[in-house]
Amino acid sequence: MHTGSDDSLHAIIEHCPLALSLHRSDGSFLYAAPACVSLYGAETAALFETTLMSAILAADRELFADGWNRVIVRGESLDCRCRLESGATVDFTLGPAGTTPHDGAKVVCAARAIAVTATEPQASSEHANDALARAHRDVLVGLLPGLVWYGPVTPDLSSYKLSYMSEYLFEVTGYSAEEWFSTPGFWRDRIHPSDRTELLESTAQMLRGDREAGPPYRFRAADGRYLWLQSSMRIERDEAGDPSRMFGLTLDVTELMESREQAQVLEREVETIAREILELSAPLIPVGDGILVLPLIGTIDPSRARHALESLLTGIKRYEASAVIIDLTGVALADTSSVAALTRAAQAVKLLGATPAITGIGSRMALTILEAGLLDNGVTIYAAVADAVTALKRRPRRRRRPASRRGKIQ
Repeated sequence: MHTGSDDSLHAIIEHCPLALSLHRSDGSFLYAAPACVSLYGAETAALFETTLMSAILAADRELFADGWNRVIVRGESLDCRCRLESGATVDFTLGPAGTTPHDGAKVVCAARAIAVTATEPQASSEHANDALARAHRDVLVGLLPGLVWYGPVTPDLSSYKLSYMSEYLFEVTGYSAEEWFSTPGFWRDRIHPSDRTELLESTAQMLRGDREAGPPYRFRAADGRYLWLQSSMRIERDEAGDPSRMFGLTLDVTELMESREQAQVLEREVETIAREILELSAPLIPVGDGILVLPLIGTIDPSRARHALESLLTGIKRYEASAVIIDLTGVALADTSSVAALTRAAQAVKLLGATPAITGIGSRMALTILEAGLLDNGVTIYAAVADAVTALKRRPRRRRRPASRRGKIQ
């Protein structure tokens, strides 16, 4: 039952020349005064099946959407002039229908058509310049391998709504523009759970202006696969210094991240192969009577020398060896530093109570050993492994440990 006050208000609205309307945040009509029928060229019932944005000329729609989003996000009222698809030029006054702007906020709109005459060439020129600037921007943005976007934010950075997104990521992710713009929590819900906490924290830092680029993160595409994305952001501030808009660039870095992962896998494989080669190039062979043979093959470099020393010292303890033969028959070349490392190995063998011996020395190796002073360390040298084994078996036996110990050389 209407009161007299309600009837009066209803009568004023019915006869008001302004096209008054009430809308959801997505622009759909909740109420349309009679003047809306003539302005938008559709009956009231038809208006309720569409949105206000669809009536705006495509060239002006982005400008209108930016103003619309500022009303929703920042709770501001504003005036803007846009053209309709019908060709009419309309002055809009937009304002929040509630006191707390949020995604479910409502917008009230007052619109009136204006006559553009030859005395208003400046306004027409401004529209043309704006359209040209947007066309140029879209061409340049289309050349970028990423998503360009922007939109208004609240002064406390607690809420935002995108006004513009380029086409690139729609194609890459398989989602439509409507899904990106209209689905609450769309972006957040598709972030990989393992990346979400770090990414949201970095996004908050970008919004505060503490950083401009966030870390790479995984984003679930429409087909279920995960893309690697990375975003950069800058904040525009108003005259009071409060945040007013955010501008961002999101790049598809999937190929880069997959290449890094492949490189890491390859690096691990190379390390494994390198370890295996070291093992093969410096095997430790027990030959009985407490004797170990370490045949070295190829070129001795510092890395192989270190590995040989580690293998040798471990083997002496493991097998309770009393003598070690380092065979150089298969060594093609060794520099002074590498031979010095072998010298240290021989000294370490003696410190562990074992007798060191060297076999298979060639002419060039002999000169290098002399330069390193290896002979001065009391290391016995034999022509061949067989000679060394025979001689070492004849040496006085050291007292053996109990036979129950594992790893003992028989």
